[in-house]
Amino acid sequence: MATDVPSAASETGGTPLEATLVVEPPDCPVAREAPNAAAVSQTLSCSRHGCRTCHAEIAVDPDDARTVHTSTDIDADCICPAIATFGCVFSLESIRDGALVVSVVVRDRGLITDIVAAIREAGGSVRLERITDHEMTDGTGSVEAVDITNKQREAIELAVEMGYYDQPRRTDLGELADRLGVSRSAVSQRLNAAESKLLRSLIGP
Repeated sequence: MATDVPSAASETGGTPLEATLVVEPPDCPVAREAPNAAAVSQTLSCSRHGCRTCHAEIAVDPDDARTVHTSTDIDADCICPAIATFGCVFSLESIRDGALVVSVVVRDRGLITDIVAAIREAGGSVRLERITDHEMTDGTGSVEAVDITNKQREAIELAVEMGYYDQPRRTDLGELADRLGVSRSAVSQRLNAAESKLLRSLIGP
């Protein structure tokens, strides 16, 4: 079940975007119970004072009727409350080798950067796997991170995180190069290659 927590966060309008994040949490009872799961139905018990309990129904094998139920207290290591504070719609889709596959729907692309930062602040590691136009149902416009190299993905994720694509920009190629330990031209080449592939995946050949 998608989790929708009311918040004062503003929406900027436009077509909603759905981002798929792969999160390795510092400690997650759901992932401990089932390091690999085909589907997860999750509900957070929240109030205006915060989220206190996580309830999950885990389908370990899609061909097996067996499900695992968990109900655990939420602590500082849980990444879901960190996402919920942004007032976005999100859901825990599956679990891969202990990593949570999380779908997040936002109207402001900048929120994705903020959500990633919040997850990392909570102690989790996260990578962006895909961004999709939420209104598209035929898969057109999907941005598959697997279509780019690891170095290109690292560069573009850092660029998004540091605000390279914000208006106005909050960083430049020099700062990105320093963080990655490479030259400005190397960063530029990686970003250009990744952007080209991502744009082709959006608009087609």
